[in-house]
Amino acid sequence: MTATDNRSTQGDVVVGVDTSPSGRGALTWAARYARVTGQRLRALHVFSYRAAGGVVWTAGGLPPSLPAGGSDELRDLAEGEIRSVFESLAPEPQWRLEFWGGSIGPTLIDQARGADLLVIGTREHTGIDRLLSGSVSHYCLSHAKCPTVAVPAVPVTVGNSKPNVVQASAG
Repeated sequence: MTATDNRSTQGDVVVGVDTSPSGRGALTWAARYARVTGQRLRALHVFSYRAAGGVVWTAGGLPPSLPAGGSDELRDLAEGEIRSVFESLAPEPQWRLEFWGGSIGPTLIDQARGADLLVIGTREHTGIDRLLSGSVSHYCLSHAKCPTVAVPAVPVTVGNSKPNVVQASAG
């Protein structure tokens, strides 16, 4: 897909997806909603990377290791992971998974134009991460022209211990 494609989003549920816990939670929430309402789901992954101090940042966080081939291999790696996440939901025939390049927030807003609902995940960004990537969820909540659901990542506790794992709330 390219930013010049004009596809009708009328009646769609549009969800921003990545491999983070909140991105997976947003996709799961949106899939459940689309199934219950009978609406078409458009899952969008926006590939955006920027170099900062020699480190490559992606929409789903840092990959475990950077491929030697550069951004093309990095994009292929990310797309494979996202496809696996999408396919794990047993998508309905009319559901679509799309890959876009660009600024994440503006691309999601543009692609959700005319949609019935935009679903996004939220993460707690602090320090340098917030400075480098900003808040996609804040951008979308501030600029969307359709109803928007933000699915938070919530801490998971084991017994009486402090939270040590972050998992997305999917429902």
